[in-house]
Formats: sequence, C-alpha cells, structure tokens
Amino acid sequence: MKRCFQTKQFEFTYSENQVESHTLWDNHCHARFELIGVLEGDIGIMLEGRHHRLTKNQLIIIPPLCYHTITPHKQGTYKRVTAFFDIRAIPQVVQNEFTKHPHECLTYTSPLLGDIQTCCQSANITYYEPLLE
Repeated sequence: MKRCFQTKQFEFTYSENQVESHTLWDNHCHARFELIGVLEGDIGIMLEGRHHRLTKNQLIIIPPLCYHTITPHKQGTYKRVTAFFDIRAIPQVVQNEFTKHPHECLTYTSPLLGDIQTCCQSANITYYEPLLE
C-alpha cells in the first residue's frame, strides 16, 4: 500500500511493505532532505559510514546528497512515512541547524508518528496540507 501527497516543496508518502530481503534500498542519495519515520518495523540506515537504528516512532532526517543504505533488522511488515523537502520548507529560524553540518543527520522519537499514519491512511486529502506544515 502506498499513498502520496505532493506540493512544490514537499513530497510526502505513507508506505507498507513486507520485508523479505536483506536490503530494502541499496546505497543512494537524494537532492533534497529526506525524512523517514518508522511506524512499524526495525531498520538500519548506513549513512556516510555511520549506522543508525530506527524502530517504532523513531524518525531520521537525512541531508541532501548523503549516501545511505537501508536494511531491515527483522523480517515482517515495515510501515513508514517518508517526506522529501528542500531547505525552503524548513522555517528560517531553524535552517542554521540543518545547514551548519551538511553531512550530519538528525534523529528523533515521536509518538506523533501514529497520528501521521492515521492521516495518511485516510482518503481525505484535506489532512495532508496541514500535516506538511
């Protein structure tokens, strides 16, 4: 299952996959920031030689042009939200934190990811625009 919403500055996706391989996504990078929020599953992200482990309610923000590989730590269902955005989508008051160290990622734990899942699974498109904000 996959749902996607897109504006000029943001691409937001909710996805569910059955994990059956040892690598979910081979080494790659993006031209924009990438946010990955885990709703269900246990993944490892190898980012520029550093390993990060994400489980339920954890998210990571990966800077542009940073190579990363995503691998599962266990088989089963993997549910996630993913957002791609450029620097203009980040409020001016916190942009420095994102540009000060261009190859460092930010990780968080947030119970709000479950609420985001509810919005994403809804067919009501009016949920998405406020969600992006």
